[in-house]
Formats: sequence, structure tokens, C-alpha cells
Amino acid sequence: MDVKVEVELGSSPTEVDKEDMSASAKYLTNNKNSVAVCVPDDKPNTIVAEFTINKARQMDVVDRIGKEFRLGVRNYSQSTISFPKAASSAWGQA
Repeated sequence: MDVKVEVELGSSPTEVDKEDMSASAKYLTNNKNSVAVCVPDDKPNTIVAEFTINKARQMDVVDRIGKEFRLGVRNYSQSTISFPKAASSAWGQA
């Protein structure tokens, strides 16, 4: 299952924020090579992680995903979790 987590940060993202996002995604994923992290050009205070997890009902994993990013990202403000049909291939691997 593909997962996309957008975290709004309290300030502009740093390399530490990117590392935090990547570590949180890698903790949750079933495939560490599926993890991609980026800062969208149109949302400069947002950082996005895309990754895969084992198939599960979305409602069963949302709390676990949200909790991991809340605890793992130091500059955390709020987040959005979505389940796109396919992960973006436009980003490099983190």
C-alpha cells in the first residue's frame, strides 16, 4: 500500500527535518528502498515522505503513521496522511 505523509513544519525545513522524515518512514515501511522525501516548491514549510507499507485497512494504520511522524519529526506542526494509488516516481530516493 502506498502512503504519502505531508508534515507542516514550524519553520523552513532543514536537513535534520529531512532525516527525521526519512527515519520515520523507514521505521514504518516494508521496503526501505520505497522511501522518498522532498520539500514541494509550492509549500516551502512542508516536507513530504512517500513510502509503502504492508497491505492493511487504512483506518488500522492511520493512527500508527500519525504517531510515528509526530514523535519522530522535531519541527512538527501538523500532518496529512493519504494513500495514493501509486507513489510519485519524480523524486530521488532518500
